[in-house]
Amino acid sequence: MVQDGQQAGMGQTLDHWLMYLLPDGSFKVDVEIKTDASSKAEEHLTFTKAMRLTGYEWVIGRQQQGKTESGSIRCDFTDSEARCTGKTMNGRTFSTSIAIKAPYAFPPITDEAIFDFPWFLQSMVWQTERSLKRSTSIAMIAMADGDTEYGTVLKSGPQKPFGLFRYLGRDIIEIVSQKINAHKFEVKGGEHDDAVVLFWFSDSGLLLKMTGSAIGGTIILSRYQGPAF
Repeated sequence: MVQDGQQAGMGQTLDHWLMYLLPDGSFKVDVEIKTDASSKAEEHLTFTKAMRLTGYEWVIGRQQQGKTESGSIRCDFTDSEARCTGKTMNGRTFSTSIAIKAPYAFPPITDEAIFDFPWFLQSMVWQTERSLKRSTSIAMIAMADGDTEYGTVLKSGPQKPFGLFRYLGRDIIEIVSQKINAHKFEVKGGEHDDAVVLFWFSDSGLLLKMTGSAIGGTIILSRYQGPAF
């Protein structure tokens, strides 16, 4: 994915990823995240056949004053619960869970806010109900400091949802030199009531394009090799 680039070789590169079809029909996605020269971050995501996120792993390593530091998060998501374990950059381990009803989203923001923004948005927006008349509210959970044995807990966000998500139907767009009859979504509300972000997805659930001032412009899929969309 690239930001503010309309074709390969233009815009700021945000990530590179590979997707695998697993024997049970689910999918695994390995993501290489763009970082500075002193750090290396990657994500590993697991999706159902319907491209609903069920597993998440985030790993980062960096050189700091001649020392190597690392951190990690591993999570499992169901329709009624989220469970995570991990290790902070200062070496502290944690294990936490929260009972929460789907749909919900998990932005893996820790001491180092390095994670794959497009895939986070994919896992969130794709949960929107396919109705032209009704909007979908999606809750948000995140890591937080807590007075527990492990010090880190999962907490749900504020009572106000992350935003209102609405399905807008089909829309033909051109991505990587292909015309695609994509699924179009609109997201607005949350902390920025006047902000609107538009998203386009393939039939298989791949995020193709998003645009809006809240995300700093336009982000598109700039290169793709695989089955037809």
